[in-house]
Amino acid sequence: MKRILYIIPTLKPGGAEKAAILVANYLVMHYSYDITFFVYDDSMYYRSLIDDRIHIIQIGEINTFVNKLFYWYYYYIDIGLKLFNSINITEYDYVIAVHEQVPEVSVFWLWFLHLIRGKNIRKKLVSIIQISLFGLSHEKTHISSRLLLSILKFIRRYVFQSIVVLSKREYNNLESSHNNISIIPNPIDSKIMLKKNEDTNVLHHPYILFVARIVEQKNPMLLLKSFEQIYQRVNFNVIMIGHTVNSILYKKIVQFIYEKKLEKRISILGSVDDPYDYMVNAKAVLLSSNYEGLPLSLLEAMALHVPIITTKYDGYEEYFNNQNAILVERNSEEDLARALLLIESNKPNVQKRVTQAYDDCKKYNIDIIGEKYHQLFSGKTG
Repeated sequence: MKRILYIIPTLKPGGAEKAAILVANYLVMHYSYDITFFVYDDSMYYRSLIDDRIHIIQIGEINTFVNKLFYWYYYYIDIGLKLFNSINITEYDYVIAVHEQVPEVSVFWLWFLHLIRGKNIRKKLVSIIQISLFGLSHEKTHISSRLLLSILKFIRRYVFQSIVVLSKREYNNLESSHNNISIIPNPIDSKIMLKKNEDTNVLHHPYILFVARIVEQKNPMLLLKSFEQIYQRVNFNVIMIGHTVNSILYKKIVQFIYEKKLEKRISILGSVDDPYDYMVNAKAVLLSSNYEGLPLSLLEAMALHVPIITTKYDGYEEYFNNQNAILVERNSEEDLARALLLIESNKPNVQKRVTQAYDDCKKYNIDIIGEKYHQLFSGKTG
């Protein structure tokens, strides 16, 4: 029986978090893995999705005031020390850093503190990279982007025994600096989604659905400005679901909605218990992101036979094309407005894309992706 420790920032709604849960559930159910989640904050939003046999250790998020004063120390040093002091590394076959730079830095301290005690645990360490180095170069961090990228390159090369990336593009970016990289995309669980009742109408007016955290990366203002151009010509509204990460951006969104008198046409629902109920009834699911890894919300929409609209972020072409999605240029209000009008017209080529998208998303089903992770942890793939 394999024992796995996941280092995961939060159980708040997010594609990377959901992907990790789906894989962990699969390994527990099909191969009786013993899995523990080490979580930074005290959020339990996704608890209902987690198999009861998975253990959860939560250290509790630092309060907001201290967070602002000591952000760098807390997220890049203190969590790593807590991890070292609370985990007996000998109990686990693998330790997995999920989603972003903070878990990777935490694992660095775990590795380093064991190393100076004469024990090299590198063979246990795996990083699942959800955000590319390109994406991180666009993040606003509390230390310079150049320094952060240099640190991550070092950690990924010398600390982790194995790296998992979502795409061939990321594989090519890292191939020269690491000799044990696997390409395993994020999974979807079509069995759960197909149980949804398509007659359930959570809202009584047609709508486009934006499913994403309120954060600069997702560029929600692009959608709002594009919709403002054409809202008088379409019969649908805009629904936004996802928790707020950037409160300043949230205030900017609300201000824009009221200034343009769009409060009856645009609704911000925040986090919802079941996004599938909203997805299955949407005229389209949309992402206006500046950059992405592999957006789970679009794959889920594809599996639910819902049209998708996405910006041409770097690397999109590995997953989306003109046959399975409506593609728009990044930061182009005019191009996104055109795509919204295309949804309104409901032309036959939109439905052709939906049919193709449904076929294309089958390769991301958890039964396929879960097996790839089992092979990785069984030493059958590199």
